[in-house]
Amino acid sequence: MEILGAKVLSDFALQHKLVRIVDIINFEGPLLTLYENPVNGHLFLYDWIDYDKKHNRWLMYHCKPIKIWEFIHQKISHFDLFNAENEEVYVLDINNKSLQIENVVRMNRKALPDIYFPEKEAYFENSDCIQYDKLIEFVKIALQNKENELAEIYNYETIKSEHYDVWQKYFKPKLFDYNLSNKLFSYNYTEIEVKSISYIQVTQNRKDENKINQNITKYLNHV
Repeated sequence: MEILGAKVLSDFALQHKLVRIVDIINFEGPLLTLYENPVNGHLFLYDWIDYDKKHNRWLMYHCKPIKIWEFIHQKISHFDLFNAENEEVYVLDINNKSLQIENVVRMNRKALPDIYFPEKEAYFENSDCIQYDKLIEFVKIALQNKENELAEIYNYETIKSEHYDVWQKYFKPKLFDYNLSNKLFSYNYTEIEVKSISYIQVTQNRKDENKINQNITKYLNHV
């Protein structure tokens, strides 16, 4: 394995907080695995990079759900996925037999040996993920729970600038259902607004604002 010019951390508590979700890439064993910190919903990737007789070496780095979504839909490469986040990464040496982490260093990604960077033309293949359906469902839920990632998916800055009133009433991320994405891009905004306003008029006498919002969302889901 490559010799790393970084100080070994004496304490690495983060590993005990993470829950393994699914192997994104598995070829005769896991090569890229998704973990979650259930306390705050933060996602981390374990990215296999090297080995010797005693250890397998992994990169561990934080990653937003939107980037994982783009990767598994072949919008970005493995290299882009790795480069999408903060500058620092962890390098973990895990014992082959005990599966315990024995050495951990924290490094600036720019200081990593070139050999540890993913290939720029390496894209995700469905066949590499044994639990593809589980992966898709998990990332969908993670996206729904992250307003900023939802905003990126639905390009909300454009929507807000061109159809601000419609956005405020019906398409704020907090009301967004993932299944509305196709409607958002396939329907004429004016048509959606007219249909939705008509529906509001039917329920406008109701005093419970939460009930109105629920009805709007339910109606749009069936438009």
